[in-house]
Amino acid sequence: MLPNYEHEAARLSELAPSGWVLAFNYTPFGPELMDSTFPKSWQEAYSKGAVFMHDPVLTWITSTPEGMIRWSEIRHSDPYNILSAARSHGLSFGVAFSRKLHGKQSFLSAARKDREFLDAEMAEMGAKFSFWTNLLHNNAGLTEDERIVLSLSRDGLSQTEVAAELGLSLATIKARLKRTHLKLNATNTTHAVAIAVTLKLI
Repeated sequence: MLPNYEHEAARLSELAPSGWVLAFNYTPFGPELMDSTFPKSWQEAYSKGAVFMHDPVLTWITSTPEGMIRWSEIRHSDPYNILSAARSHGLSFGVAFSRKLHGKQSFLSAARKDREFLDAEMAEMGAKFSFWTNLLHNNAGLTEDERIVLSLSRDGLSQTEVAAELGLSLATIKARLKRTHLKLNATNTTHAVAIAVTLKLI
């Protein structure tokens, strides 16, 4: 559902060599979509005994409509020493991102063993996370006019025909398509249409 996801996930793993978890539409019953590269030993330990209910990182995530933070900066209590347990699995330094759009909470949490995440690394991960949540929960940030142009392109109309259909200049149509390429991280209009159809944006 996410364009170039394998490549983007590989980059996340470079930034967070100890692992990461990405979840969309999180509810008390779990997320709608989730991917995790955290060590299996930690995933198993985390899922036993409802450890997640006492995790200060998850507490921060569920109480924060939008933001990012290093684990070391989280001030929620940790009476069960969950962060200490995480360190024994190589999750010594971490960062969390949270975003709630249209009532749907999504998050990204990532870790490494050797050092704190740099501001630039957090900015890069935050940009990816924001892009993905926009795709899945915010119509990719596409305007109604941009979606109409993509719909007509999907139906096989050329740019000139789209311009005539909408009574607009060819330059306006090209500008709208260029914006859709950027918002969808698409290489061309065919690619943009494919992404939009897959995500049911049009």
